[in-house]
Amino acid sequence: VCAFICDSKARAWIAGVIGHTGHHGCGKCNQVGITINSRVVYSTKCGELRSDDGFRQRTDTDHIKFPYPYGLEMANIKMVSQLPLCPMHLVYLGVLRSMGALWMNPKRKDLIVFFFVKNWKATQARQFLLYSGPIVLKKILNEEYYEHFLLLSVAIRILSCKVFVQDDTCIDHADTMLRKFVEDYPKLYGAEVVIDHLSGVDLCRGKTTRGNGSLECVDCGISVHEKCANLPPPTLSSIAQGHSSYKCSECKKKEFSAKRASICGESYTLGSLHNRLEDLSSLVTQKFEDLLKELREENVALRNRQCELEEKNVQHERRILALEEQVFALSSEADYRMQRENLASVEVQNIPNELLRENNVELAAEVFNSALDVDVALSEIENAHVMKIGSERKKNMLVVKLKSEGVKTKIINARREKNRSNNYGGIFLSGVKIFVNERLTKRRREMLSMARERGRKLDFKFVWVDNGVVKMRKREGE
Repeated sequence: VCAFICDSKARAWIAGVIGHTGHHGCGKCNQVGITINSRVVYSTKCGELRSDDGFRQRTDTDHIKFPYPYGLEMANIKMVSQLPLCPMHLVYLGVLRSMGALWMNPKRKDLIVFFFVKNWKATQARQFLLYSGPIVLKKILNEEYYEHFLLLSVAIRILSCKVFVQDDTCIDHADTMLRKFVEDYPKLYGAEVVIDHLSGVDLCRGKTTRGNGSLECVDCGISVHEKCANLPPPTLSSIAQGHSSYKCSECKKKEFSAKRASICGESYTLGSLHNRLEDLSSLVTQKFEDLLKELREENVALRNRQCELEEKNVQHERRILALEEQVFALSSEADYRMQRENLASVEVQNIPNELLRENNVELAAEVFNSALDVDVALSEIENAHVMKIGSERKKNMLVVKLKSEGVKTKIINARREKNRSNNYGGIFLSGVKIFVNERLTKRRREMLSMARERGRKLDFKFVWVDNGVVKMRKREGE
């Protein structure tokens, strides 16, 4: 085992040290974090680097939880050098996604896409940082923020290239750019966002990558391990056994090239090659014709199936129409019967609150006598009740059921005469305008409101109800 590649939380767990949210959580240097706005932040200056010997001797007891060898340390694993910083968790899933979240601005359509940056995979973040990001962000971010992003992009690009990391000059350039990036980060985004990831970026500089290869080498090869393991989940023993029989893509390419060379090295005469080509041509032609025949048969079957489905669809639509007609007929019959029950009922809307009382029958008789000047005895009223109507349920409606249709007709005629005598200005009770109408079902009430709206558009002056039937008249006498 060369190294353990993991994120900050897993590294703290297997090493038995303080996590990245603690004040002594940096696993590579001994700097101490501080709390700003309920968040542990670190300095942009790297502290004294930790060593394997210092870890074994427990020189920093605030960082190490256990005073005795713990976990992997008992297997002679070096708890500092064999737990390297991972660019995937540190840069791509850490710093870049944090910067994208800070760029996100819902007022700008070109920046609202960074709302999904926290859901990016590592491959997406890497592709954006190293390739498409410098082009996409050029005309989106401010110049200061764009140049700051380029410092990280170019530096990681250099440290990820196998050729560049062999040149000390290139590593020095990347070192300078990363140092500048870390120093300018709190100036642009604030000191409270300098978290453990940014402290680790400072450690990604040349002093930790010089002589150790590119950042792309820090990879545990999980896909190769999964292929080598016979049974999931992969274990060290199954991985070790599988590596002996596993062939990488390069080995497969070499085997293919060797087979192709052996085939091409065989000697063929011109006649034999011609006959071989004719045989291959006839074979390909026959295969193509068979495939074309199968496709035509499948096409015919699909068309027949489509016709069957269309016919079934038409039948279903006819059934739906028949059911809709039945529903309409039943609802009309129910509405007609409900309206028959309301033939001897009237409703008075907008009753003043000060006139309400416990005996609604006496209230109805008083309303008819005072507002309509019609004499209705208490014995002619079967029952009455008050309902709250309106969008805010603040208006009162008095529903009165009479003992005969003749009494209802007398009240409606009195309402018409009263309205006509007031020059159609309305009927008032205690200074409040009231409305006296026949009692209608919900469906016919909606029909009445539609008729009134239609009448206003067509300049109809009169819209009323006669025994449950809505009627309209253009003008008096027409």
